[in-house]
Amino acid sequence: MESEIIIRTMVRGYHVYYKFNNELRKTEEGEYEFIDILVQLASIVYWKQNYGPIRLIANQAHVDTLVEYGIFDEYDGIDVSMLTQMPYKEKASKYWSFSKIFVAKQLSKRYNEFCIFDTDLWIKGSNLIDKGYDFHAFHKEQFNTDSDLNMYYHESNWLDQDEISKYNWNYWPLNCAILHFKNRTSELIESWYNIASKVIESDQRPEDDINKSRNTVFIEQRMLPVIAKSLGISYGTIKPNVYQSWKYKENINAFKIWDPTIDSSIESLKIHDNITHVWASKFYYEIPQVRIRILTKLLKDLEHFADIQKKYKHLFDRAKQILELSYKEL
Repeated sequence: MESEIIIRTMVRGYHVYYKFNNELRKTEEGEYEFIDILVQLASIVYWKQNYGPIRLIANQAHVDTLVEYGIFDEYDGIDVSMLTQMPYKEKASKYWSFSKIFVAKQLSKRYNEFCIFDTDLWIKGSNLIDKGYDFHAFHKEQFNTDSDLNMYYHESNWLDQDEISKYNWNYWPLNCAILHFKNRTSELIESWYNIASKVIESDQRPEDDINKSRNTVFIEQRMLPVIAKSLGISYGTIKPNVYQSWKYKENINAFKIWDPTIDSSIESLKIHDNITHVWASKFYYEIPQVRIRILTKLLKDLEHFADIQKKYKHLFDRAKQILELSYKEL
């Protein structure tokens, strides 16, 4: 019987991280910080296994954290100078996704194809990110303007009417935890960067007391598909399901927050198993069920990286210890 030959699609991979102190988006600095580090390690080693080299573009504060835990040398390269050139640093806590947009612009000057993906996400499977479009995002997001937990305000909160009228807004936002650019990259990103800069410069909205992500998800996830459509640039999503963003605090089965539900197809289940996004769970590590869910998945998915487990034995031992203690808290 002939063995199956798997041809990997090689893509330049990048992590982007601008670390700062912020109540919403920060690295956990305390008893459970090691979980974020272990997740980032999983993100690195799986990308290298399935897609090729991965580089980190970050500020020195984040690199110092990785040096402390010893995982910095897993990257194929680290750049701490690029983000020193980023404008609007004083507004980084309000528009924290801008660092990704800025880096995407710099990379688009050198490459047509590359992938930027979040450090709190690991992709277990190969050949998952390219569906044949000009660019790919992780998944679509629906919103509900009647909900108090709506993530997406009307565009008039950030842009004037002349700017708004240039676009068709009848497209769902795109979750940008994974961004794979392939064709017409510089054209798309240049427009994206320019609009994001206009929003930040005008800075019409105050910080949101209820949902502090609304400003940054507008410039990133709301604007990107709208700009792409205006330019005639095609896009697809890696995950076939649409996230119903206003339901994130509802006490419902995690599968059912998606439309269609995760268990609606084999493809949905495959992507769900092969791509793990910790996302907002990182803000709830004090809850034992959250720690159990993330650590169990991490340890299982990293089982076959024997060298990594040996090299970072202190991290894995800590994970097993905290997992055991978490069960005792139930």
